[in-house]
Amino acid sequence: MDHQIDRKGSSSVLEHEPVEHPEGSKSPSMDVPNADSTDTAAIGAHNASRCPITPRRLKKFALFSKLPIELRFKIWNLSPEHRTIEMRFANNCRSTQYDLVFSRVPAVLHVHQESRIEGLRSYNLLFGHKKQCRQPVYFNPEIDRLHLRDLKWGGMHPKQVAATLQLMPNKEDVRHLSIKREWLDWANSEGEVRPFLFLFPNLEQLRVCFAITERDLYHTGVGYGQAKHTGRCKKSNTGGSCFTPLRDAQFTKLGSHDTEPDTEYGDKQRKGSRRVIRAFLKRHKGGFWGNIDWKQPAVIHAGLCVKNVQTSHCPPLGLGRAKAKRDAEAAKTLAAPQGVTMSGEGVGQSKPESEVKDNEENNLEDDD
Repeated sequence: MDHQIDRKGSSSVLEHEPVEHPEGSKSPSMDVPNADSTDTAAIGAHNASRCPITPRRLKKFALFSKLPIELRFKIWNLSPEHRTIEMRFANNCRSTQYDLVFSRVPAVLHVHQESRIEGLRSYNLLFGHKKQCRQPVYFNPEIDRLHLRDLKWGGMHPKQVAATLQLMPNKEDVRHLSIKREWLDWANSEGEVRPFLFLFPNLEQLRVCFAITERDLYHTGVGYGQAKHTGRCKKSNTGGSCFTPLRDAQFTKLGSHDTEPDTEYGDKQRKGSRRVIRAFLKRHKGGFWGNIDWKQPAVIHAGLCVKNVQTSHCPPLGLGRAKAKRDAEAAKTLAAPQGVTMSGEGVGQSKPESEVKDNEENNLEDDD
């Protein structure tokens, strides 16, 4: 039964009676596929062609607070993004200071109280040290990665890195680590230095990076050239470095008429990194550094672009205090009153404080 509204506004109930159609004829509305047919895909395509649906992007969702609290907590748990926290070492081989740089604090921690309470179940303040690093960082061991940044032009010593990481707390919470390939070369060449990778007992994934945009490089049999990667730098969730797939790396030889870049440059560097990793693992299994209980992590390869990095080393911790002290002394000097005389030979020159006090006492005696 259907309700029908007449012109006067009253509704009447009409009953549809079956309509008989002649044999071989079709109903005016029977232009759809046969309902008895099992081809549901054809029916769906037919309906979609007659009634196209244009998707609209939702810009604002004002009913989030009315969702069940369990569903809201699940959404907050899915909101964190993968970040790369970069650790900078001091520009002094005798110093063990370090600091941590990152893009921003996770958004789930500063939306409101409910999101922060749920976010603190995953994020903890880690890697802070009362003397070496006074600013800890919020770190999620499940998705965040720690990258050990090298100086932009090298110059670090393996002993400095090992000593600094020895003092850094919470190394057992690091499951995803990122390093440069040269650091494994140190471990293979410097036999007297124990590799710092053994200081991370719970590693699950190790990312070995090859710097592709540091400076003009020299390759045996190729010559000098410049390495770069295609596309824009991706540094939104890092401390300034760009991590890109090695397949995007290219090498262009300088001083050559042939300016076509070597598109297989990334694959060649991946093969070189694999050789270095195999040599490192062979030494570890052979007991070169002793019997160390260290589980081998999964290894991935990436390119490292540092052209947007402003400061590659950790500034001294006392530098800020010294600058604040100089600024305070300068402000005190500007705010101090100065006695200026306009007579005699010293016009415009300041008088000593003793002379200023004597003049004030004489003025008081004259008034009496």
